[in-house]
Amino acid sequence: ALQRLSAPHLRALALETGDWIYFSVPNGHEVICISRETGHIPIPRDALKVGDRHPMGIGAGGVALLAALPDDEVDAALATHAAVIARDYPRSGVAVIRDLLKSTRERGYSEIPGLIVPDYWAIGVALVNAQGRPEAAITLVASGQRLPAARRQALGARMLRLSQDLMNAAAGAAKDRTF
Repeated sequence: ALQRLSAPHLRALALETGDWIYFSVPNGHEVICISRETGHIPIPRDALKVGDRHPMGIGAGGVALLAALPDDEVDAALATHAAVIARDYPRSGVAVIRDLLKSTRERGYSEIPGLIVPDYWAIGVALVNAQGRPEAAITLVASGQRLPAARRQALGARMLRLSQDLMNAAAGAAKDRTF
């Protein structure tokens, strides 16, 4: 339901920015991409596809989701996938993820500087419910040259507002269904 509610907003963001927008959900200590909106910029062949799953903490959405969890759950997720992260994502080791978590918690959104796909940056925000639990993540991906610091900051703030608006709308829709 949250993805259906989000879809038109994510499509509008992709069209406006020209960048790629992903919607992912947590599943245990993994993240699953369930939709992708295409911008007009080229995207690398090895970009995330619908249905792809990866350890929580990998990619901007995965970092944003992990940052929204309490420290004990962060530790459990990273311990669960430490070997996979080291093997499959050597530029995003557990120490790197912990640094990204710190800056994500300070900023409210994650920034991934070309760690997964060289020369492509990503910004991620978690969609957090009223109980403080992350339900989904929105990720914007663009080439590094399209994401200078000022644009990252503006897009991060915009994506934070969008995540809050979407969660408020979802809460309102759920309340309407209970009557």
